[in-house]
Amino acid sequence: RRGLLGFVLLLGIASGQDHSKTGGAGGAGTGEARHGGLTQEERDVKVVRLLLSQARAEKDPGAKDQLYRDALRMDKSNTDANLELGLHLLRQLLRAPRPADDPGSNAALKEGKKRLKKADKALGPGDPKVWQACHQLVNIGHSLEGYDRPLLAKEIYGLSVRLRPDHGNSVGCMYKVREWLCEWENRTAAFEGVMGIVRGQLQRGERTSLQPMTAVSQPVDPETQLALARSWVRAV
Repeated sequence: RRGLLGFVLLLGIASGQDHSKTGGAGGAGTGEARHGGLTQEERDVKVVRLLLSQARAEKDPGAKDQLYRDALRMDKSNTDANLELGLHLLRQLLRAPRPADDPGSNAALKEGKKRLKKADKALGPGDPKVWQACHQLVNIGHSLEGYDRPLLAKEIYGLSVRLRPDHGNSVGCMYKVREWLCEWENRTAAFEGVMGIVRGQLQRGERTSLQPMTAVSQPVDPETQLALARSWVRAV
């Protein structure tokens, strides 16, 4: 298989070491282990990049998981590896059996959250990679809702909101799935939070996070409901 061949080649790059000290320009007195003109650290960086590239192209979920973990074994703080493995683990919730819907006992959910939070901490606020990850989390949540799994969807939306509290789609989806689960605590404050985001979206001419059909069942005035509907029509 292409994945296995690629991994063997990567191992070859990682293991080929020349610890001799070279004389002359570029090596005299440095004491650095070099192979093919690269230091060990430079070769490790190259191998991690190749592992990530292999993981992104891999179709088999198990092999993809392993490639990300191989990259993290070489560089445990690699933000791309942590971010992408976290998203990969959360996508696998769609394959999990129904008993896994208990968030407290779902190992993939726990590790996925941990990986994403670690990447977010390293990247810092405002990094576009985390914002894009929130878009992907919303898509995962939508798919879980489609499979009638609102408890897991709520966990995914909640994670996205914690990563980026101003991510409008995450806030709107979190409000909607809590209604599905009949969680009415702090409902008024949560709705005001959604509408604050929606008003900003309407001013910027963006499609709103609150869907028009959802707004019909909420305390939204007719003029705003019409503006919501128009924003969705424009986005089609």
